[in-house]
Amino acid sequence: MINAIKVLIFYLFSVLFVGRFLVFPVYAGINSTQTLQEAFDSDEYNKYIEFKNGQNNLPDNERDRQLRTNEYWLINKSQDLWIGVFDGKFVSVPTGAYVSVPKGGAFPEKVLRIKNGGKISQFLLKDSSGKYPPMCVNRRDGVLKDTLDYMVIYTGCAYESKPAANRLTVFYNIYFYSKEYDSVLLLDEFPDSSLQNKNINSLSKVIEKMNGYYVDYSIEAGFKFLGKDKVIPVDIDTGEIKSKVPDIDGNGNIIKVNGKPVMIDDPDGFQASFLSRVSEVTLTNQ
Repeated sequence: MINAIKVLIFYLFSVLFVGRFLVFPVYAGINSTQTLQEAFDSDEYNKYIEFKNGQNNLPDNERDRQLRTNEYWLINKSQDLWIGVFDGKFVSVPTGAYVSVPKGGAFPEKVLRIKNGGKISQFLLKDSSGKYPPMCVNRRDGVLKDTLDYMVIYTGCAYESKPAANRLTVFYNIYFYSKEYDSVLLLDEFPDSSLQNKNINSLSKVIEKMNGYYVDYSIEAGFKFLGKDKVIPVDIDTGEIKSKVPDIDGNGNIIKVNGKPVMIDDPDGFQASFLSRVSEVTLTNQ
């Protein structure tokens, strides 16, 4: 009986003694891991702030122009011009709208924000259907070109083309921002395969300002601004307004009114498409 009691006491002592050495180091390990992660995150954040401040002090033509999501990036110091792609309000997307998310749901809008001094202009980015926010697994956005009166911007969206796909498809949009008219015009949209293994920055020189109009040599189109969200197609060589063509019906017959053909812009020519606006913001603490 005495031996049995001794064995029981030894067993309880062992459990309590070993338990202390098993439990406490585990909790200490968790706290240690959390502390290390916080220190790492803090160090990475400080490095990034140092990098961004260093970038802001560079001349405009030497600064990195790739945008970071949900923050402004300095583009033109003399104009106090900053740009960024931000998450906006959540909107309801119906079932079937996204291939990779067949059940739909609520997703944030993607808003292109251009901050110029004390004013912020906001424009909605949409998917290829023009109805919903782009559903991107990853983004790559940036500025291809910045001049005194215009800026060329690209947005790159990597998305799953099929449910549970192992391969991502990257799709680029090219936008023209008129600083004079505060308007964003969609110029082109294409998959990354169209670049034929070239970098997106290779397109920085394809758009030029001529005598009062602009030419995009990548799509062989000329256009001229007449006002906010208003352009007309022009000849890329002369800048003259493109001649209108007769409108035709579904059978290929010319549509006439009072015996005269109805003249329209060439449907096969340049078609202007502007980004929709969100309410402008005025900063009061400038």
